[in-house]
Amino acid sequence: MNDFTASNGITVFVREGGTVQFQHGTRVESCGILQIMPGSEWWEALREFFQVEADERLGRWRWPENPDYVVYPVGDDVVDVLRESSVSDSTRGPGRQASITRADAAAWDSEVSQNFYRAARAYFDAHPGPKPWHDAVEGEVWALTLGDDTEPRGWMAEGDGTRFWRGGHSIDRLSGSISAGRRIWPEVSA
Repeated sequence: MNDFTASNGITVFVREGGTVQFQHGTRVESCGILQIMPGSEWWEALREFFQVEADERLGRWRWPENPDYVVYPVGDDVVDVLRESSVSDSTRGPGRQASITRADAAAWDSEVSQNFYRAARAYFDAHPGPKPWHDAVEGEVWALTLGDDTEPRGWMAEGDGTRFWRGGHSIDRLSGSISAGRRIWPEVSA
């Protein structure tokens, strides 16, 4: 991670040799890490920077609404959710945690205040599963619904299936503007 913007609006740049540069608006400060005063706005930005770096290294996702909950993906549709503050020491291992599937998170009743399920649902919302059209193969024709369109239109997969083409227009098959799709040729057997 090279550049990082903390929740307090400060951007942290770590340069070679351990020099840290901070930018807040037009104000830029450079200093060595040992020169940062604990408790300062720079200190808080740097703490957040290292937390995000550790989360990336450990392969976990931190729930933005309640950062005390971390999510570890263990499969395409299963996550382990851990409440960090419940971990008492290294010999006892993790404290309270839950394994939650994508289906269970989606079916969870939001009236129940269960943070494990809320964190899992937020993770799955931020990491949607693959869509059928993501596996399109060149030459296939797909009925795709884009954006606010109410009716699907036919698009042909081209470029090794990486793009769809229709009447001089093309769109990446992974585009977030595709809201629904089904293959129409060759026909899909039931």
